[in-house]
Parts: sequence; structure tokens; C-alpha cells
Amino acid sequence: MTRAHRLRLIVARDRRWSFPYRLSLIVVTSILAGCAPLGQTSSPQMTVGELEGNQAAFDGKLVTVTGQVANLRLWPAFRSRPKHIFDLVDGSQAVRVLWGGWPVCPSGSSAMVDGRYRQRDGLITASWVSCS
Repeated sequence: MTRAHRLRLIVARDRRWSFPYRLSLIVVTSILAGCAPLGQTSSPQMTVGELEGNQAAFDGKLVTVTGQVANLRLWPAFRSRPKHIFDLVDGSQAVRVLWGGWPVCPSGSSAMVDGRYRQRDGLITASWVSCS
């Protein structure tokens, strides 16, 4: 095998993993994985009362909860951007929400929160918050 032949094999191998090829591979993999659009989950929508009524069933699972925002406050973080914590209220029931984004909902407005619920803390770590 000559040096020129080896060089052609190396160039052919590198061309196979070119940017368009890798990009198309990522797109096809994402489509086949069934990625949900940002802000949407496959979890059913529920109220705070329904979540509080059956906490054990939703522990560690993704939930979509609706309610009214109350007690919006800043939770300082020393090594990252500060987070916001607020209560999502539905009548007399409430659940705390930890949100790492900007405060999108003022106190008293209704909101929909997507995130993971932890029964031990009674807390939803939100991945998406939207106001209505």
C-alpha cells in the first residue's frame, strides 16, 4: 500500500464524518427519539389539589400543574444564577416551585408549571413556567 493510497483512505474516512452528515444524523436521531417541543411534556395537566391528594403516585415524575402564583421570592445561589421560588396555590392547597429562569409571572397571576415533583420536599423543580 503506497503512501498516496493511505492518504486517500484517510481523506475518504474524514469526508464521511463531515458536518452535513453529522447534522443529518443528529436530526434523524432526535426525530426518532420523539423529542417533545420546549415547554411541553407528556404528563397530564392537573391542579395543585389533585397533586396534593395523591403525592406518592407523582413522586419523582414529570408533572404539569396549574394554579395561582403567590409568595414570589428570590433564592440566592452562590455559584450560579439566582433562582426564584414561589408557591402555586389552588384554593387552600399549595406546592412550592423552584424556577431557574427569570420571574415570568407576577404574584396573583395564574400559571402552568412543567417539572419534576419531589414528595419529600413538597417541591416542583420547574423546567418550564408559563403565565396565562
